[in-house]
Amino acid sequence: MSTTSAPSSAQRRIEIETRLRSMLGEIAGLDLGTVDAHSSFIALGLDSLTLTLAATQIKRAFGVAPTFRQLMETHRNFDALATFLNDAMPAADMAAQATTAAERRPAAAPALDMSHPPRPDARLGRGTDGRPAWFVPNPEVPGKYVLLQPAG
Repeated sequence: MSTTSAPSSAQRRIEIETRLRSMLGEIAGLDLGTVDAHSSFIALGLDSLTLTLAATQIKRAFGVAPTFRQLMETHRNFDALATFLNDAMPAADMAAQATTAAERRPAAAPALDMSHPPRPDARLGRGTDGRPAWFVPNPEVPGKYVLLQPAG
């Protein structure tokens, strides 16, 4: 008799939700680990660009591609999205997807603290990769801002 078994559907759903919270939090630059699972993504402060990026990342990580519209309407919170992915993924795919995603993940660059400006004149915006980023006044061009790169 084998003591090793595949995770139950409920366990797998919890693992999916945990990965989603981490993934969307990383994209948005927010800590989403403890937010209410039934709060809509929009109510949590995730905008359309963030949700579009999330749809792409979800497809890469889970092999299931929710549309932007689904993320806005039917799978609009962590509970609904995790349930959708759990139902859409074959049971064996969860472990394989987790391993593959971890292998593809590049080393993380040092992050700037998005909750506090690094300088009093800094403004929060989105970098070229769509993630939150700090911008500071360009000393060479008055009225223009430049991306503040993390030290590293």
